[in-house]
Amino acid sequence: MTRRSKTLRSRIVFYVCGYLAVLLIVYSAGISGMLKISEDLAFNRQLSEIADRVARHVEEHGEIPAHLPFHISAYIDISTVPQTLKAFVTHRSPGVFEVADDTDYHAAIIPILSTGQKLFVFYDVSSIETNDWFEYYILIALIGIGAGIFILGWLLTRSLSNRILNPLSELAEAVQSISPDEPASELSAFNSPDEIGMLSEKINQLLKRISDFTRREREFTSHASHELRTPVSVIKTAVEILRRRTKESDSGIVQPLARIERSVTDIEMLINTFLMLARQGHGTDSDEASDLKQVAEHVVETYRYLLESKPVEVNILAPDAFSIKAPESLVTISLGNLVRNAFAYTMEGSVEIIVSPDRISVSDSGPGMDDTGRKSGIGLTIVERLCERMNWQFTISGTPGKGTRVDLIFSS
Repeated sequence: MTRRSKTLRSRIVFYVCGYLAVLLIVYSAGISGMLKISEDLAFNRQLSEIADRVARHVEEHGEIPAHLPFHISAYIDISTVPQTLKAFVTHRSPGVFEVADDTDYHAAIIPILSTGQKLFVFYDVSSIETNDWFEYYILIALIGIGAGIFILGWLLTRSLSNRILNPLSELAEAVQSISPDEPASELSAFNSPDEIGMLSEKINQLLKRISDFTRREREFTSHASHELRTPVSVIKTAVEILRRRTKESDSGIVQPLARIERSVTDIEMLINTFLMLARQGHGTDSDEASDLKQVAEHVVETYRYLLESKPVEVNILAPDAFSIKAPESLVTISLGNLVRNAFAYTMEGSVEIIVSPDRISVSDSGPGMDDTGRKSGIGLTIVERLCERMNWQFTISGTPGKGTRVDLIFSS
């Protein structure tokens, strides 16, 4: 069995929560980036103000102020800049900027108009920049808030999906509860002006078409079966008249007449079967019991002519007399189709019929077939329909070239 596919409800929850998780990740990354940018902008603005004051002092006094904040260092001309910082400001244009992402310095380059030199002011933010532990706590807080929002979104999505899909589930249960014998049932409880109501209306239209088709099929089967009764009765009467007028010693006529009588009897049973299948419901109203051994013997004699000139041995294994509650005509037709197939397709070897309390098995040494390669014809279709009607089971197993086994399993 293949892996069970996800339900529509689980797919809605999965995709909404997936989108929510992506949005939370993007939002958290954006918040973290904005904090970093805001911090750098604040440092640059503060450095710009300090650098302007230092530049004015240099313009007025020609030297750097003696007292600068402990995290500020200033140099006149590139040659006085420490070697560790010189590489970051060489060939840089005047302005305020972060020296490098992997350093703790921000720098300001301001031209001194009176001397034509450049003033280099460095801001060491290592002591005031956000500490690692603080960033860690911010990250934990963001993860906690994100997890809370995700769980809340998951619960909200489940609640909304239940409210949205419950009518659809109820509609599916209502469709499932419709009996195959009463396809005219309507889903009247879903006449709402939304999509569920539209779907219910389309299902009702489909049910009506199925009901009309089923009714026409049953009417045709019933009428056709009734119409067939008349010619069958005529044939049966004619055969009886011929038998009375024929001497028992005239085997050339007696044997064909006997075969015609058996065929007429089979046709009558087939007509009765069609009439029964045309009626609604399961099972039958008959309390008739059928002797499985007698039915098997009758069926074998009926279709033995199919084995003429064939080296085929027929064995009926019925250690005891078993009976089931079912019309003999239905059992005869079902078993007859199976035996007829076995006789027709077995060229040599044997056909074995095993009668058990709950089943009849027919095994042959023919070409072999399985459930996916059944022989064509109406016979097995009738057997399947009868099994559905009587709650029986019908299985085929076999191997090409090694024969076939067919089991007709009766309900307990």
